[in-house]
Amino acid sequence: MLGSYANASDAQLPRKRKRPTISCSECHRRKQKCDRQQPCFHCTRRGKTEICLYEHTAEEYMSYESITTELGTIENASISQIPSDTRPGSEAVIDQLMSRQLGYSSSCSTGTFKIVSQLGEPDRSPATFANSRRNNDAAAQYLGLIREIPHRKYVNILVHSFFTNVAWHYDVIEEAIFRDELSDWDQVSYTALKQGPEYLPVNTRYFPALLLQVLALALLYQPVQYDDILDDLKYAPDIDFSDLASDYSTAGHQIMCMLGSRDMPLSKIQAGLMKACFEKSIGSVIESWHTLGSTIRDAQELGLHQLSPYDANKIASDASKPREVKLRRKLWLVLHLWDAHMAAVLGRPMATRLDPRVVSSTSPPTASPPQDQQEVILSPFDIILCGYHAAFKYLQDIHDLEVTSKIAQETVQKIHNAVVSNISRLPAWATSPSPTLDCKYPWLPAARETLITEVYFVLLALHRPFMSSLSTSRVEALKAALQMLESQNRLFSQAGSHMHMSFTLVFATFDAMVLVAATYLGFPSDNLELLPASMKCMQWGLARLDAMRARNTMAGLAYDVVQALYQKVLSCITIPDPPALYTDDSGNFNRVAQIPSGDYAGQEILQVTGAMANTKQDLDNQLRQEPLFDLVYQDLLGKSEALKQTDTAVPRQEQCGEPAYDSFWQLMDDLT
Repeated sequence: MLGSYANASDAQLPRKRKRPTISCSECHRRKQKCDRQQPCFHCTRRGKTEICLYEHTAEEYMSYESITTELGTIENASISQIPSDTRPGSEAVIDQLMSRQLGYSSSCSTGTFKIVSQLGEPDRSPATFANSRRNNDAAAQYLGLIREIPHRKYVNILVHSFFTNVAWHYDVIEEAIFRDELSDWDQVSYTALKQGPEYLPVNTRYFPALLLQVLALALLYQPVQYDDILDDLKYAPDIDFSDLASDYSTAGHQIMCMLGSRDMPLSKIQAGLMKACFEKSIGSVIESWHTLGSTIRDAQELGLHQLSPYDANKIASDASKPREVKLRRKLWLVLHLWDAHMAAVLGRPMATRLDPRVVSSTSPPTASPPQDQQEVILSPFDIILCGYHAAFKYLQDIHDLEVTSKIAQETVQKIHNAVVSNISRLPAWATSPSPTLDCKYPWLPAARETLITEVYFVLLALHRPFMSSLSTSRVEALKAALQMLESQNRLFSQAGSHMHMSFTLVFATFDAMVLVAATYLGFPSDNLELLPASMKCMQWGLARLDAMRARNTMAGLAYDVVQALYQKVLSCITIPDPPALYTDDSGNFNRVAQIPSGDYAGQEILQVTGAMANTKQDLDNQLRQEPLFDLVYQDLLGKSEALKQTDTAVPRQEQCGEPAYDSFWQLMDDLT
C-alpha cells in the first residue's frame, strides 16, 4: 500500500523547478549563505577572492525571477489542487532540513528521506527553518570573529596599557564601566554564543567590537619595554604588534558591520571612534575620515546631536541614567571636535554643528585652582573642555570663512582677539607644569602640551588663508606655528617611543614647519626678527621626525619633504648667527608669545634688516602664497631657486584651477 501511495504522489506532484545558482561557486560548494558581493564576505575572509565566481549575473537572475513570476499564476491553479502536505514548498523545507543539515541524499528513491517527504508538511513552517539557518550562519560568523579576542591574561595586560597610554586622548571610555562590561562578557557561555548574537543583550553583543578596538590601540602604543608575555600573541616569526593590531581592529569593524545599526548601544559609537583613531594613527587618514562620518551618522541615529543647553542640575536630577546622559554629551562633543579638526586639516566639509551653550563649563577658562593643588580633581576631559572654551569652538566659524570677503577680515580679528584673551585666562594647571598635579595625574604633562599645540593650531588655521593678503596674518600665523613647534618639542621630550605612532606628533609638526618654510620662501623680506627662532624650531622638528620614522611611516615621508624645504630656505635666505634660543626651561606657556607682535588692527608691519627699509605694500599687489603642493614638488624635482615676486593680485578661489595642497594629510595622501 505504501508503494501505491508513492506512485500516486509521484503522478500528482509537479516537477520541482531547478532554480539558478545565485551564490558564488565557493559558497555554493560549502553550502553557506552568500552575500552576493564581488568578492563575497566568506571568500574575502578565507583569502579565496580569486575563485569567488558566479554562474549567473544579477541581471540574469532578475530575468529568471520575472519569468517565473509570470508562470506562477499558471502553476498555482494546478498546485492548489494538490494536498497541502505534498506541495513543493514543504518539499523544499524537508530538503533543507534532511539533505543539508542531516546529510540524507535527495536522489535516493527509497529510504527515510523519500518517506518523510511523502508524509506531509511538518509542524514547523518554512520560515522557521529559514530563520534557523540564518541564525546558524550569524552565530558561526560571530563566533569566528570573537575568536580573535586573545586569552583573558593578555586582555588584562592590554586593557591596562590602553587606559595608561591611550585613553586620556579623548576620555570617552570610562575604565570602571569598561571593566564591568568585560567581566560580564567573560560570563557569557559558549552555548549562548552558539545561538547567535541576537540572543545576547544589546550591550553584550556589541562589546567585542569595542574590546577589539581597545586591544588594537593598546598594541599599537606598546612601549619598548613591554611585557614579554605579549610575544605569545604573535602567530608568525616576522609579525609585529602593528600587524596584530590591524587584525584586531579589522575583526572589531567586521563585528560592527555584521550587527548593523539596529538596536545599537553607545558602545558602537565608542568603537567607531576608536576605529577612526586607529586608522589615523597608522596613516590611513582618508579611511579614518570615512569611519568618522559613519560614526557620526550612527550617533545621529541615536539622537546624540539633539542636545539642549547644558544644565548640570537638570542632568544630575534626571530620573533616567545621568551617567549615560553625560556620556552622550561627551561623545557628541568629541565627534564634533574630530569633525571640525579634520575639516580644518584636510579641507573636508563639516558634517556637524555644535552650539557652545550645550557644552559643559565645569572647567571654564576663568576657573582658578584651589590653594592646595592636592585638592584639584582633574580628568582628561577637563583638558578638552578648556581647549573647547578657549579656541576649539571657533573652528566651525573658521571653516565657514570666505577668504575674499572683507567681512571675513573683521571676523578674523574678532576670533583672534577672543582666542588670545581666552588663552590668558586658562587655569594654571592647563598652561604651566605643576610638580604636584603632574605626579598625581601622569597623563597631565602630555595632555597639557597637546592642548597648547591644538589651541595654537586654531590660530594658525584662522590666519593661514589670509597670509597672502594680510601681513599681520603672516606674523600671527608664523608665531602660532612657532608655538606649536616648541610645544611639540616639549611633548616629544616627555613621551616615550611608544608615542611615536601618535598622529599629533606628526601632523602638528609638519603643518607648522611647512608654514614656516612657506613664509620665508614666499615672503623673504618679512619677519626676519623671527628667522633665528624659526630655523631653530625647524631643526627641532626635523630631529623629531627623524627619530619617529622608524615606527611611523608618515613621519618618514614628512621628514623627506620638510628636509627639502629647509634646505631651500637655507639657500635662499642669509641667516645671521642664531643666538641661544629659549634658555628658560621652566615650561612657560608664553615664551614665543613674548616676542613683540604687530598691532592686529589691519596696519602693515613689515620689518626688514640691512639695506632694506621699512615699506608699506599694496595688498592687491602682494606675492601670492605658493601652495604646499607647489613648494614641495619644486623641492622634490630639485628646483632650489627662490620664489620670484610677481605683481599678480590675489586670485579668487574659482580662478585657482586645481585646489592647492594646504595641509599635511592632503599632501601625504597624494605622495602615498
